[in-house]
Amino acid sequence: MARKKPKPPDNPWDETYIESLAFHKDYVKEARKVLNKGGFGAVQSRADGRGWWVECKGMTGTYQVSVRPDSERGFVAECSCPSNKKPCKHSIALLLYLAAHPEERIEPTVASTARSFDLDALIRAVFASPREDTPRLILADCVQELGQPARAALIRLQCERAQIGIGGAQVEALEAEEARLMPIVREEMGPIPDSMRASFERGFVTLVAADGWWRRDLGSYPARFPELFRDGWIETFCVRNAYDLPPWLIGLFQQVRLADFSGADMGDRELVALASDLQPGRDGARLQSVLVPTQFAGRYRELTAAAGGVTSGTQTTTGLVSTYHGRDVGSSRRYENLNPAQFELLSRAGHFRGAHSLNLVGGIGDEGITTLLATPGLGDLAHLEFTKPEISANGLKELASSPLADRLRWLGVQGSAVGTAGADALCGATWGQLTKLSLGANNLTDASSASLAAGRFPALGFLDLRDNMITRAGAAVLLRANQLARVATWELAGNPVAVEARIPLVLGAEYRAHLTVNFDDTKIERSHTTDKPDELHLRVTGTHERMPGLFLEWAGCARSVVSLVLAQLRFDAAEMERLATALTAHPLCEIHFGANELRNEAVAGARGAARRDETGRARPQRQ
Repeated sequence: MARKKPKPPDNPWDETYIESLAFHKDYVKEARKVLNKGGFGAVQSRADGRGWWVECKGMTGTYQVSVRPDSERGFVAECSCPSNKKPCKHSIALLLYLAAHPEERIEPTVASTARSFDLDALIRAVFASPREDTPRLILADCVQELGQPARAALIRLQCERAQIGIGGAQVEALEAEEARLMPIVREEMGPIPDSMRASFERGFVTLVAADGWWRRDLGSYPARFPELFRDGWIETFCVRNAYDLPPWLIGLFQQVRLADFSGADMGDRELVALASDLQPGRDGARLQSVLVPTQFAGRYRELTAAAGGVTSGTQTTTGLVSTYHGRDVGSSRRYENLNPAQFELLSRAGHFRGAHSLNLVGGIGDEGITTLLATPGLGDLAHLEFTKPEISANGLKELASSPLADRLRWLGVQGSAVGTAGADALCGATWGQLTKLSLGANNLTDASSASLAAGRFPALGFLDLRDNMITRAGAAVLLRANQLARVATWELAGNPVAVEARIPLVLGAEYRAHLTVNFDDTKIERSHTTDKPDELHLRVTGTHERMPGLFLEWAGCARSVVSLVLAQLRFDAAEMERLATALTAHPLCEIHFGANELRNEAVAGARGAARRDETGRARPQRQ
């Protein structure tokens, strides 16, 4: 049985406390077996300077283990072993080792970035002329002086080997010397993450990473790992996945010569991120080239050119020379996780030109609105939707005062928390052709409802106000607004509108031939025939959840209902009694019960509801 983790003591390095962190007491025995076998390598600082890292030889492989102090949990541990128990026996073993060796747990610090200026300049010279041996041989002399003789010897040896043809006694001798040197070089280099493999070419490393390896925190790796990039060991860094590259990984790519994504799964979103964040030579980066899959070569060239990439002859800074003949991206465009810089890049590259529908997900900010409105070729844009755009009321005001206000048929601004100021900004213009408006999760209140009710939306037929803070009073203002009388479909789910207020709100709404209002777990539809606007037909559809009080205030409504359909509702006797009271005030021609959940006592109530119709016109049709 798992043991409850105790609160960290003043001295978390107490062995009794460390043992108490184990998932089971047997884990402590297993951890001590690991220690007794001497399976640990040298303990190192983590790459983030917040803990310790070590390689541990387990039963089925070599695992990478890291631990760091935590004020609430005592320690946070990670291990690459397959165990799903946290912390695993290898992590407990490392903690016990550090407890017994205080000299090994001197508070770690982030590795210093101070290195020889000459080394950095020489690395840049190598990366700038990758086919030349001379810069590499000069660098070899430098790293030898810095205490890396095996690395220096390997650079010289592999450069010499590259100049010789295949076969022969000289080649065999060089290969034998390389085989002798390699273990020493790898020891100088230090361990690399177990999700990667390294090979050497002309003295420099090509590092190939597995999919998603960066999902772990940088602190899960030893401090030596980022130093390999800083000190010029890594010339080519190859990854198989380009999704959501974190900033620290971008920093590593900027220190190599070639960032190789040629085998990566990617699309427009990833291409935009690469073109925006990994421009060769930008901000002092050593990076010379970025490789992308061949089918994206032209598209990437287009983006890097828009971003200000340098072109020399037929070879661009991306390292791609294929010809791009253009592509049909269609009239509907969707882009995710955009920041302002990436959004501007897309605009400059012409990706919005000719769009009929534009769906933008991510924090483009007010500057993104400015960029969009300055983009040429938007004459066909009719559908514009923003999700979590981080724009303010000022951005909406700029949008409302633009020519788009006269052309858009569908506008969505979701999750931007613009509040009443944002509603005021939108309502400052006439949206002559707008038929659908979505303003979900924008902190709209009853004051915002008053602004929208006075807005100029002559063609609006759909209004989505989900997940705001509109109460019954605000909903009543909206539903009764003459300016919004054409709105037939309303989305009000996620607002604090009480269950008992829903039917009265729908019945009290401004006249229209058909009205649908969606609340939490309830859809209420109201309609009437053209020649009899006072005879209303009502349909209430639920989700098989109980909604106590749904019929509580219906009896007090002035407007009469001549037919009622109740579907997918869950009734008990009390709710049916409330329905019976409502039907006394509203004589019905028809009442339908469809796909409801009626308990036995509720069935009796339903019969009573029919008997209470003093006109005798109510006749349950289906139950």
